[in-house]
Amino acid sequence: MKPFNVLGKGLEALIPQKPDIEISLEITEIHINEIQPNPFQPRLFFDAEELNQLKDSIERHGLNQPIVVRETAKGYELIAGERRLRACTLADRETIPCVIKNVSDEESLQLAIIENLDRSNLNPIETALGYQRLIDEFGMETTEVASLFSRNRTTIANTLRLLSLPEEVQQMLMSGELTEGHARAILGCDTEAEMLSLSDAVVKDKLSVRETETQAKKEPDSNHTNNTVLKAIAKDLKKLLKLK
Repeated sequence: MKPFNVLGKGLEALIPQKPDIEISLEITEIHINEIQPNPFQPRLFFDAEELNQLKDSIERHGLNQPIVVRETAKGYELIAGERRLRACTLADRETIPCVIKNVSDEESLQLAIIENLDRSNLNPIETALGYQRLIDEFGMETTEVASLFSRNRTTIANTLRLLSLPEEVQQMLMSGELTEGHARAILGCDTEAEMLSLSDAVVKDKLSVRETETQAKKEPDSNHTNNTVLKAIAKDLKKLLKLK
């Protein structure tokens, strides 16, 4: 390991000053093979094209910001910066500049989530899962999460609602087949089957968000409604008159 000079510019961008954790200013070059993946990584999808672009940038200009790791019995474990680590691996770099932090599992999880939500272009489902983990594993309220990221509470709540979509629809949102606007419109459907059907229609017919909202809010067939009401009345009459 080779110590470097103090970090300087870019430190606040590297780790948001939200967790109450002291930040080390020393950068150390660590062999990539010594760094284990972060088990708390909130990002589920890594765009291959973006990783290659970052790899090309690193090959031309080097890595501008170090990653953050913590020491373990087996070497080091990544806390924040997995895209940078993956891109450096693609660029066949043997070492990578790191900031070493002594943090607990809980602090590592919090830093990983916040670093990704603050700095990365996570897809809406990854963002929602990150918010949900902060709520479930740190006991945060939606108002606290909103304050943490300087967002409106309604925005946080609407993002969390995306987790109530069927898994197939969530996958379509993660892959980019659906936009977040489309997904929120699909939430207006009454049943899971209707959500799946409308999601397929959005992709197949290239529906706009407004068209999707209209489809989701379609009034039920009047004949079906009338038949349902009549059947309910007939059932009540049978009970009342004790008829078979």
